[in-house]
Amino acid sequence: MQTPARQVTVSAPTSKSEASAVAGHRSTRVASASFDRDALMIADCYTVDPYKPIRIAKPAPGAPGNAAAYLGQWGGGAWDGRVCHDLWVMEVSADGKVLMFDAHGPGYRQDATGFLRRGEITPDGRIRVRKGGAMVTYWIEDGVLYGERLSGQQLHRIMMRKKS
Repeated sequence: MQTPARQVTVSAPTSKSEASAVAGHRSTRVASASFDRDALMIADCYTVDPYKPIRIAKPAPGAPGNAAAYLGQWGGGAWDGRVCHDLWVMEVSADGKVLMFDAHGPGYRQDATGFLRRGEITPDGRIRVRKGGAMVTYWIEDGVLYGERLSGQQLHRIMMRKKS
């Protein structure tokens, strides 16, 4: 069940860096101060229950230096304050490839879903993963996982905290 939240609409670029990201279909760093914690972090957000416990591995020897910070379950956030999201970062290999379980609550005209996805840690220490036609970028600042999802001309945002 999705918990109602104050809606935040971030569908048009609000800065030159966002306009560049939309035009070039690549994520750029947007200052975390532009994220609305009250709208995007929802403590009792719910997505799906995995059928079995999700195993979190230690980072592989030689994995990027920040890999251990990403490993674990992240949640308590909703894309644009509307669609709950949980993310389990399960494995990071030596070459920076990431295996994750990506779950969403109902919304955007879709049922609740959960998928295994593969992404990578980029040279700037962020996780990037393609989700259909969208590109999602995650990064950690001050113990909070921030995310941007660029889909067509729409930029969606989320903030999550570590659950495990």
